[in-house]
Amino acid sequence: MIEVDDFLNVLKDLRCWIKHFYAESSIPELTRIKALQRCVNLIIKVVRILWSEFHLVEDSDKRADYLILMKAGL
Repeated sequence: MIEVDDFLNVLKDLRCWIKHFYAESSIPELTRIKALQRCVNLIIKVVRILWSEFHLVEDSDKRADYLILMKAGL
């Protein structure tokens, strides 16, 4: 079972890091884009995992938590 709070914290941290990294980094543009692509791919994987788990959960509160996480990932 997925721990929603853990995933939510990681997603928020990753999104903040992406914004900071892109704005403040002095590395070449192409390297920055590749790093951001990896981060976005990770977020997409998390959303896919959440979507597959979402259909297995019967508790409405947990489903709501999963929707919150998917929204955070998007």
